[in-house]
Formats: sequence, C-alpha cells, structure tokens
Amino acid sequence: MPEHHTDDHEYRIAALAMIRRPDQSILLAQAPDNADGWDLVAGHAQRGEDPAGACASAVQQTTGLSVAPSRVLAAQYLPARALDTTAALYLVFDCGVAEEKVQQPTPEEERTFRWAGPHDLDGLAERVRQRIVHAVRSLAAGAPYLSPHRRPTMMAGPQPVGTASCSVKQVTAT
Repeated sequence: MPEHHTDDHEYRIAALAMIRRPDQSILLAQAPDNADGWDLVAGHAQRGEDPAGACASAVQQTTGLSVAPSRVLAAQYLPARALDTTAALYLVFDCGVAEEKVQQPTPEEERTFRWAGPHDLDGLAERVRQRIVHAVRSLAAGAPYLSPHRRPTMMAGPQPVGTASCSVKQVTAT
C-alpha cells in the first residue's frame, strides 16, 4: 500500500465504503489477502490521490457499483505497532444505498460479498466491527467519529470532531 506522510511519520490511507441496502444491511467483502477476513469494500489511496476517489474506484472495480462517497463517517488510526508495519489511517465513507446488484466475482478473483445486518457483526475482527459500529452511529448522529490513537474501545456514540481534524487535505504526499 502506498505511504503518505506528515512532518513526523508515514502512514497508509485505506478508503472504505459504507454501502447499505434499503433494509440497512451493509455490504461486506472478503478477499484472501485481508487478514481481518470480512470488511467493508476498500481501496487504498495512491500517492496524491483523493481518498474519496480511491473509495469510488475500488467499489466500481470490485463490485460493479457506481457510488459517490459523500462524507467521512469514521476515521480510525492504527499505529505501526498495532499493525507491525507502517501506520494506517482508515477512512469510512458514506456511499449511500445501493439500488443496483453487486456483480459476482469470477472464480480467479477469489473474492466474495455478503450483506450483513447489525446482528451479523459478532464474527468480525474487533477493529472491523468497531469501524462499522462507529460508522453506523455516525450516520444517525450526523457527525464523524475519530478513533483515539490508542487501541479503539467502544464508546456510547460518535465523538464529533471538527472538519479540519478529520480532513485529508492536511495530508501531504511525497
């Protein structure tokens, strides 16, 4: 994954899509290279690429759906020690309600999709479950959730942050 940096550290940017059906179930993807198993459909922002654009491209390429990410629902920072690699910033974008069907992957893609309701999140990796729970709560509250820089814990609801502290425009790519 490409690395970006601020003045004091490098990190990767993952752009995840919160795609819902009218019944509010959420689209999850599973790929063989994903250590967490099931997660939101995701892409990685290339150096100089807008994360929302990376999210839309990843969704189009993997599912065939056309989405327009509208806002950041949740931001989760995982320090390098949590990943045993470079630090990562996970941005969950609101990609709306899917009216189209997800294209079925070919066997050589080794990827599968499923729709999950709130009761289907228990089997997910903890940090994935927390990302989704915080994003769903942010949809209802209208304010993004910013994960603390320590190990994320469940909170009563989204923690509003100013747009500047959640803005990816502060990031410079080299």
